Formats: sequence, C-alpha cells, structure tokens
Amino acid sequence: MNDDVNEHRQYRVPSLDFQRLKVVSALGRGAKGVVFLVKDEELSEFLALKVIWRDLIENKNKDSNDNNNDEDDYKRVSFEQQVLQSFDHPLLPRLRGVLSTEKIIGHAIDYCPGT
Repeated sequence: MNDDVNEHRQYRVPSLDFQRLKVVSALGRGAKGVVFLVKDEELSEFLALKVIWRDLIENKNKDSNDNNNDEDDYKRVSFEQQVLQSFDHPLLPRLRGVLSTEKIIGHAIDYCPGT
C-alpha cells in the first residue's frame, strides 16, 4: 500500500481520562494485565479496557537479567496499539483511546459482547 492509503487509515487516538471511566467488571486476565469492561460516562459507551501493569513487565525482566526484554515488552504493547489503530473495518474493533501513567499502560477498544 502506498503512504496515502496508510495515512488515511491511521487516525489520532485520543488519550483516555480515568475520571470519565467507570469499571463495570473484569472480562479477563492475562500474564501482564487485566481486561475490564468500562463505561465511558461522557459518551455513554461501553469499552473493553486492557490494562498492563508496568511493574509486571519490569519485574519479570529484572528476574530474567535481560535488560533488552523490558524494551521488547514495551515495543509489543506499542505494536499491539498500532495494529488496533490501523483497523478500519466495520467487523473489527477500533482502538478508542490510550492511557499511560507511572503504573499502567492501557488501551480501550470497542466492546464486543458475546465474542
């Protein structure tokens, strides 16, 4: 694909504001974090929010004594966000927002119930 097509598909993903989000329930757990069902109070929409704790990435890598793993794990998180951001299809979830604090990295996608 040429750059014009890629540029068209890439859109600016807004930062999420914790103050707008209300946690409804946990949807699933993984090795580095949890996916929550959240409601964006401002937009009255439900989202799936994947939250990854920085400590889990950093502590795992300290245990393995490999300084490059820490950077690799952050690259994987960034890559996942880039892939989600590039989706432009009505049947695929869209990246709706990202957040980053000292303690967590997170991204929200469209909530797809029953999938």
